[in-house]
Amino acid sequence: MVVDDRFKSKISRNKQSGLIMVLLVAILLIGATSYFVGTTKSFSWWHNDKIKHEELDNLYQIKRQLLLFGSVFTELYGVNNGGDPKISALVPSPGYLPCPFNRVSGTVSVNCKSYVASSSPGYAIGFLPAKITNRNFYFLGNYVPETTNQDYILVLDERFGYSNNRYSTNLVGGVTTNRFAPLNDNLSPRPVLQLNDNGKEYVALIINPKSPLGSQASKRPASLVKPLDLSGYLDTDNSDGDFKFYSAATDDAAANDLIIGITYDEWQNAVKARICGQKEILIATENSVKFWFNAYSASNPSGAGWRNRLTAGFCD
Repeated sequence: MVVDDRFKSKISRNKQSGLIMVLLVAILLIGATSYFVGTTKSFSWWHNDKIKHEELDNLYQIKRQLLLFGSVFTELYGVNNGGDPKISALVPSPGYLPCPFNRVSGTVSVNCKSYVASSSPGYAIGFLPAKITNRNFYFLGNYVPETTNQDYILVLDERFGYSNNRYSTNLVGGVTTNRFAPLNDNLSPRPVLQLNDNGKEYVALIINPKSPLGSQASKRPASLVKPLDLSGYLDTDNSDGDFKFYSAATDDAAANDLIIGITYDEWQNAVKARICGQKEILIATENSVKFWFNAYSASNPSGAGWRNRLTAGFCD
């Protein structure tokens, strides 16, 4: 049988058209798959990035509240056992921060126990207090926490703690301040905490330990006894008892602590808001008055020496 050449050509064109259609469909499928995978990855990245920003925002809210507490709270809200405002000689200087707590209770501890004090000064470490109940003051800012708060760890240079029994200074009459003094911008030695080897001096670090990794889930105690207990919360580099802490990289599968800090400079700026705004009034007080603004001495153990620091140009 003789096949017409025109028929052969038609068959050839049909085969070519079919092949082209197959190739087009394959290209479309590959493109759609790539788009879907890319879109999924983009959404995943966006979602993770959104969570990271929310977590950082919470940490910065805590930081603002801690600085607010340090600048005015201890001075304005300090009371004696009877609930009355403390006399001038007992009022602490601006700049003291709340103590980390050794139990998951959500309230402020009355003493910054130095869990890590192999050298002096050491640092206190424990749970971030969530609130001061009888003042409706929340360290988590706009977020009103539940009765307990396991989400955040506070690390504090022990000298900045509102109360620390390592520094028991007696006033006349046997009253004890239980605070390091003088606390000002001329501290020696300088603040001891370090973050990410960036060379800055940190007064405090705020840590979101995030979800437990590996064996951490079985090692999250309700009460801290020694720094080793923190291995259930913190990455290995942050629970080894030294002064160096590291905020984990986003792509680090073996570490996930998210950390920000309060530098010594930031702390000084917060204190300036209290002291420098009323510089003339403070300077007008008598040198002999037992008062945090005046020089530290055995008869004025609450003194922080800010009068001399203003003379040295602290507010300039």
